Amino acid sequence: EQAIRPNGNFAAFKTLIDRVVGEITDVGRAEVALAAE
Repeated sequence: EQAIRPNGNFAAFKTLIDRVVGEITDVGRAEVALAAE
């Protein structure tokens, strides 16, 4: 069993998640912008 600790691996994982969420959000905004036109 591995505990989640705020170490380097967790920070890298969180950065990856933030990047993916940001990309999804950007795509969502682009789709909304296209739909609004």
